[in-house]
Amino acid sequence: MIKEKLPFYRDPEFWFILAYNLVILYLYITGRVDPHFVIWAYYLQSVYIGLQYVVHSFIYTKRTTGSIFPLKKMSMTFFFVVHYGLFHFVYFVFLVVMSAKSEDVVNLIDYIKLTLGFLAVNLLFFAVREALPTTPVHKAPSFLLPYARIAPIHIFIIVGMNADFILDGFTIFILLKIFFDMVVYAFTGGEQREA
Repeated sequence: MIKEKLPFYRDPEFWFILAYNLVILYLYITGRVDPHFVIWAYYLQSVYIGLQYVVHSFIYTKRTTGSIFPLKKMSMTFFFVVHYGLFHFVYFVFLVVMSAKSEDVVNLIDYIKLTLGFLAVNLLFFAVREALPTTPVHKAPSFLLPYARIAPIHIFIIVGMNADFILDGFTIFILLKIFFDMVVYAFTGGEQREA
């Protein structure tokens, strides 16, 4: 049984990735969002990517073995949660420090809530879609893929402490982020069907 990828335009995940990044680009270019806010959107997307990996891992294990027990089958997933979670806790601290310079904390909180809502809806859609019995069983999720997809935001957060330097090239960063997300999706994502 050979599986082939369906065209990218038939996968809702592709459109979510593209829309999420284009909305961020639009809000930044039109000046509706402070650049420090945009970093929060990418941070939350990074957390979302990690959650998506965990959900995919549980669903894959359940569908291929019939159960997630014994839990030792999930050891890599649990390691990922701890490792990825600690990295994101540290990045959270960096972002709080960077955002402390922003005078408009109330708008930042509203922006974070909207971003979290957008990501939560997509994660729910992804989990339900993957858990349906009619959904084809995809290959095991790659442990390294979440790290690869979030490389641009990690670099930006690390370099972003010097905000005056980085904001000049922020539009270029966003465009590179969109490009990187699409390339990673092209090689690893997508719906499959039996050929």
